[in-house]
Amino acid sequence: MTTTTHTAAPVINLTPSIELMVDELGQLQDQAAALAQQIDSLKSTIKAAGAGRYLGTRWQSLVSDVAESTKVDWQAVAQHFDPSYQLITAHTKAVPATVRIVTTLQKGKA
Repeated sequence: MTTTTHTAAPVINLTPSIELMVDELGQLQDQAAALAQQIDSLKSTIKAAGAGRYLGTRWQSLVSDVAESTKVDWQAVAQHFDPSYQLITAHTKAVPATVRIVTTLQKGKA
């Protein structure tokens, strides 16, 4: 009877470095910004054609005239009544902490 011994294959770590991920994130954000500008330009052109439904071969756009409306600034109204510290505290809630990331192009690295 022969015994076969199996050895584990070496583990190869393919996780990119933080440096590469930061560069990729920055490049994607640049592409997203360029696309946002293109989207805004197309929307403006379609809106300029006036209210109505506009059909493409796969997509459609509906342009509507939205009437002016009002919005109450409840914070300003509440401040006018000079609420007590206790009242404010009773109606204050904690907002969970988050992690934020801001990625910008390094100067001279365009």
